[in-house]
Amino acid sequence: MPWASSNVRGSTLRRGILSGLLRQTTVGVDIGSSSVKVVELSVGMGKNDYRLEKCASELLDRNAVADGNVINIEAVGIALKRALGKAGIRTKDVVLGVPSMLTESQTVSLPDNLSEDELYSQVESEAHRLYPPSQAVNFDFAVIGPNETEGGIGVRVTAANSDRVQERVTAAEMAGLKPQVMDVEEYAVQRSIVQMLGVSETLTEADAKDLPGDEEIAARREAIWRPYHAKLAEELARIRATHGIAALWDAHSIRSVLPRFFEGKLPDLNLGTADGASCDPALAQALLDIGKSAAGYTAVLNGRFKGGHITRQHGNPAGGVHAVQLEMTQSSYMQEALPFDYLPEVADGVKPHVRRMLEAVLGFVESQRR
Repeated sequence: MPWASSNVRGSTLRRGILSGLLRQTTVGVDIGSSSVKVVELSVGMGKNDYRLEKCASELLDRNAVADGNVINIEAVGIALKRALGKAGIRTKDVVLGVPSMLTESQTVSLPDNLSEDELYSQVESEAHRLYPPSQAVNFDFAVIGPNETEGGIGVRVTAANSDRVQERVTAAEMAGLKPQVMDVEEYAVQRSIVQMLGVSETLTEADAKDLPGDEEIAARREAIWRPYHAKLAEELARIRATHGIAALWDAHSIRSVLPRFFEGKLPDLNLGTADGASCDPALAQALLDIGKSAAGYTAVLNGRFKGGHITRQHGNPAGGVHAVQLEMTQSSYMQEALPFDYLPEVADGVKPHVRRMLEAVLGFVESQRR
């Protein structure tokens, strides 16, 4: 299965599989740590003529995916099928992604006079050096261009353990899909940014150096993302050990009208508890009751926003940690268009209701303390 960011036996895929199609559609699947997402894109003949046609997401069972590995293939397949049904996507051919943490990559210098078969053979040898001999691998490569320091051509080789690739393929097939391309998620993000910024699709070696590579992306993850979540887990454990219970309030805001993603206006107060998996049902119901009693505001529990990674990762009612996400519409407290000003007189209306919710959380915690 080819990866969309490289040349595969002479078929250039660097520009993405959408290039040159006449208002054709392609479906992409993202298997994350807490949910699966599906999108259907269409592209026309004009430059940057991309359009989001359909999209949906579905929460995953807890620990169905851990550290990028698909642990519960059946659960992921079921979630994918539900997401496809929500979005109304009927296309079977799809593009899958694999996180870079499950891949190994290196740039090698090869002679510039190799035939296609010779180049492929060299790359295959380099790919197998990235993993122990006993492990089967899927690999692909991209010719970056002339190697300005060593001569010849620079070739980026990327490989992944075949079992990790097959996990995703099997889950997709269980949902009735037919995977056609496996892309490295970070490469796909990089190309999207390049496209949005209008950068030339044929990058020079100097330009390519300005884009974050696998090592820099991994370094950022290790320096920022993992320490953040580790510290959060550490603090929750400390509070739990001291008081016997802990609560996590994960608050966000979003524009109330997003026609690209949702029809109509979103509820003002969107509460999420991962369908009850991250928080005691009694507390969730109490919070919903407060939201529904808030005059002039609308509220929903586990609607479009059921809780993201923080809520799902750290919420564990059986273990004494109760996590709730609040996704509040920006129109409840600020301007949703330029200059995006904070509106105190508008915010004053919703503040008492958010305060009541937080007081309910604190009251629940106090009632459960040992």
